[in-house]
Amino acid sequence: MDFPNIPTSLTGASLIIKAVAGVATLALIGLAVWFVIFRPAAVQQDAADARSDKAVATSQAGAAKENTTIIIRHRDEVDDIDDRTENASNDIHNAPGAGDEIDPDLHRAGIDSLCLHDGNSDRPACESVFQRDGFGLRPR
Repeated sequence: MDFPNIPTSLTGASLIIKAVAGVATLALIGLAVWFVIFRPAAVQQDAADARSDKAVATSQAGAAKENTTIIIRHRDEVDDIDDRTENASNDIHNAPGAGDEIDPDLHRAGIDSLCLHDGNSDRPACESVFQRDGFGLRPR
């Protein structure tokens, strides 16, 4: 059997084999270049990232420990303030004369003096102490 379109020599096949071998050689050279030049840089970057991550984790752990200490100290201070407030309240309510009536004029003078502090000026009980004008609240 004779195939007229198929070359009888191996010249075409050898060109294909040489082309495939050339591409494979280029691929191997590219892989070698990548391993020799680019891969060490990537490894160094990975190592730098690992060191950076370790430093960040260490800092975060230190900050968390410090934060916990601050929270505990604050809780202890709040507990101490609550205890002192409760003791002072008990002392005031159990003091001699604590149940006696307060002179209304003295009571009003105490309220008026509390109203003069910035934090209390907007309270309804302070309306008689201040007057409103175009510039805000002013004492009467």
